Amino acid sequence: RSVISPKVGLTSTCRRKAVRGKSIYQVDTMKKKTKSEHNPNLKTIVMIENVVKSADQPIRRSEIKKLLKKKVMHQTLNAVLNFLEERNMILDTHKGIIWLDEPNAKLSKALKQGINS
Repeated sequence: RSVISPKVGLTSTCRRKAVRGKSIYQVDTMKKKTKSEHNPNLKTIVMIENVVKSADQPIRRSEIKKLLKKKVMHQTLNAVLNFLEERNMILDTHKGIIWLDEPNAKLSKALKQGINS
């Protein structure tokens, strides 16, 4: 039998096990598997990209969410921002997210080193 605990989010499996001629029940508890990857569609990526591009100054994640036409999950927003940052299209700083006009790996690296020091 499998029992799902709603409070903890764990799955428990109860098995009967024979030990020294007596029947006992053993409970195995495992964490429930969750989907950790969020794969946004192209429409969402372009929508977020346009909001970041149009910002005059560094923009925070919460501000991006407010300016979007549709609601976007926080994990999806982070996935898109990580995607754009890997391609050197944006720079994520402690003050906010900045759009880089020309993706340039050297510029991005220099800015990160300057901000972190």
